[in-house]
Amino acid sequence: MALHTYISNRVHIIFAAKEHRELIPEGLLEELWAFIHGICQRIGLKTYAIGGVRDHVHAFVGVPGTVGLSEAVQKIKANSSRFLHEKGVKGFTWQEGYGAFSVGVSQSEATIRYIRIQAQHHAKRDFRGEFTAMLAMHGLKLNEDGRVDRVTEIDVTDRVEIPAKG
Repeated sequence: MALHTYISNRVHIIFAAKEHRELIPEGLLEELWAFIHGICQRIGLKTYAIGGVRDHVHAFVGVPGTVGLSEAVQKIKANSSRFLHEKGVKGFTWQEGYGAFSVGVSQSEATIRYIRIQAQHHAKRDFRGEFTAMLAMHGLKLNEDGRVDRVTEIDVTDRVEIPAKG
């Protein structure tokens, strides 16, 4: 990559256990997060926060231009699934797919706080409610059959005043 290429690609990734089964033991969560952090380091991602609860994971990472997002998520899910099997978690698998949402630098601290309070957050809202709200924030919606469809194309010119040249 050329020295004159600058990339700030911060992404909040969410993925869940198959059928949202709470199979990850409470006592293994922090070890799993540390393991995922190690995976991120090995594949070249910058980790800002990793957390979650017994049925899903949140990872807020910086993705360099040399790493494809889908490949990175596949490696995180595959290796963390293997880790859980090695730790004796029977019948565990991640569900297919994931959510990945861009995060601006100005929203980074709020995203980190949000990931750190997942246990308190999920005392009030289940995964489906959380994920549906996250999709809506990004112009997407979850259909009744579980598919995600785009509901709006976000036009930044509607929200940001672009100064005239000159």
